[in-house]
Amino acid sequence: MDTIRQRKLQMFDHICRMSDDRLLKSLVFGMVEGERRPRRPVRRWIDDILMWCGKDVQNAMMTVDRDN
Repeated sequence: MDTIRQRKLQMFDHICRMSDDRLLKSLVFGMVEGERRPRRPVRRWIDDILMWCGKDVQNAMMTVDRDN
């Protein structure tokens, strides 16, 4: 489980350092328009990151080292 967590956090770091016009960054941080049928709550990829960091999206992005 630690390997999965480490790789996911590394990917989050990589995505945060991307330019804002990249499609992957838009998909991870953006909202898709439209309606879904009522079901159980959707588990998003970023939900794990936010839970592990204990922060919201903006604060988690601010902690990323942008110099690398």
